[in-house]
Amino acid sequence: MPLLPIGSREIRIADLPEATRTKLADQGLLMPVRTDGKNHQQYAVAWVAKTSALRQQTFPPERGVIVEHQYRPSVGTSSDTILRRILRSNKSLSPEVERYRKDYCVSDAFLAQLDERAGNGLLNAPMIQERRINYVLKTGANWAGPIRSFKLTIDPGAGDRLVSFCPGRLKPTAPNALEFTAKDFTPEGDLKILIVGRF
Repeated sequence: MPLLPIGSREIRIADLPEATRTKLADQGLLMPVRTDGKNHQQYAVAWVAKTSALRQQTFPPERGVIVEHQYRPSVGTSSDTILRRILRSNKSLSPEVERYRKDYCVSDAFLAQLDERAGNGLLNAPMIQERRINYVLKTGANWAGPIRSFKLTIDPGAGDRLVSFCPGRLKPTAPNALEFTAKDFTPEGDLKILIVGRF
């Protein structure tokens, strides 16, 4: 099975033998997402593929050089979310659910709001999806000293989408705001943002 089953490397999980699908689901490698029109269980892969990049740069000696960094992080997407009540109750998926709760600081209040929107059905009838944004802050901290003035604005794209991340030392600019600031900010970890809703 390919590590990144999309495009020309997409796997048709429905074509796998039932015993193979069951074994992969029991091991937490496949996650049940919905049933089709014939009431057959549909699955999605439950692993995460990560990409790293390395760049080498040579600077001329004894000359001033201006270095500007711009990043456009990729956005991970899922046509469902493992945090829907029916999926997060599946024992085989509990390690992944706990990873989500830790990585994105998912609170009980967040889950309660999600349950109101997604319901408890096996089918993802409301078409709740998720988007994940990971932004390297800690390992990319190659500047001299802390960031004097740090500002983070999260735009979920629609007011009914839920957002969860670990703010650390970042403080919201207003109650329920999705804008955060910090002074003399030294990142203690990378930024991981989870957005759940209809897209």
